[in-house]
Amino acid sequence: MTDSSRPFRLMLLATVALSLFSACSSNDSVYTGHFEAFGGQVDVTIVGVPVADARQAVETLRQDLAYMERAWDPEGSGALARTNRLLATGAPFSAPPSILPLIDRGRTLALLADGLLNPAFGKVRVLWKFEDDTGEGFRPPDKAAVEDLLRMEPSLQDIDVNGFRLHSSNEAVALDFSEFVEGYAVDQAILRLLELGIDDAMVNVGGNLRAIGSRAGHPWRVPIRRDDGTGVLATLDIQGDESIITVGTFENYGDFEGRRYHDLLDPRTGWPAEGIRAVTVVHRDATTAHAAATALFVAGPSRWPEEAAIMGVDQAMVIDAQGTLHLSPRLEPRLRFMGRKPAIRIIGKMDSR
Repeated sequence: MTDSSRPFRLMLLATVALSLFSACSSNDSVYTGHFEAFGGQVDVTIVGVPVADARQAVETLRQDLAYMERAWDPEGSGALARTNRLLATGAPFSAPPSILPLIDRGRTLALLADGLLNPAFGKVRVLWKFEDDTGEGFRPPDKAAVEDLLRMEPSLQDIDVNGFRLHSSNEAVALDFSEFVEGYAVDQAILRLLELGIDDAMVNVGGNLRAIGSRAGHPWRVPIRRDDGTGVLATLDIQGDESIITVGTFENYGDFEGRRYHDLLDPRTGWPAEGIRAVTVVHRDATTAHAAATALFVAGPSRWPEEAAIMGVDQAMVIDAQGTLHLSPRLEPRLRFMGRKPAIRIIGKMDSR
């Protein structure tokens, strides 16, 4: 497996820092802290707060996100892994409190996505072993094993929730919230900052971010990554409260016999979705943006506009397998492309270049 997003994170940090310091006066207080969580770098930028308070806020987020990462790892020793082990027994049990909100949010999003998201098919994801540490190298799973699990139709609807008690009679059910969990973590981090009285900030978890307020009265200028994850395709100014989430084939993947397999799986087939390289969604909350970006990716190049409308997304950018950009009309005028403008198709309009 290869993760090509680190060069982007470094470029993103440089771009954000340049934008911040070029627009802020010497009297503006800007503090940016960095730490690792969810397998990548987290950048937190806070404006208009004394440095000591900003530093403490970043440390609070570091602890919060470290807890979330441990709790929500489906294969570790935290709350979600324990939940999956207990679900497999078929007996009722008391669920860890950190898991119940994710089940509730996951049910809503999965129903809205109509089969394009499925947080209950974690056992299929385990078969893919994108993060195999055995040293044996990546190989796709046995098709029969995937089909056997899909025939059992694991779903969040198979989990009976009675207060804090959970139970499932479907042995194929295992929870994995990777379709939206980083967005959810970003939202929780922003809520924490608001609780601390911080109104102007940006939280970026591995390139997925949400910004509130402004950078000393100026919009936040946010880079959007290229479809290979190695550079900046365009920038977008945001002000007030918005999230930007990008998913693509460049993050988790494995190569086998000359073919690349990525981890954006189609829940209907158990195999990587085809036809799209990357999806970027702009939305008020990061959880919805992350889930929608995943669902649009799985929907494919012909169906994604329909799915965007269903999920309440009116600002999206899709890069198809041929490298053409498909844009929602509301997003197109907000983008500032870096370098030569690529081929663009605006949904509902004629192609432009």
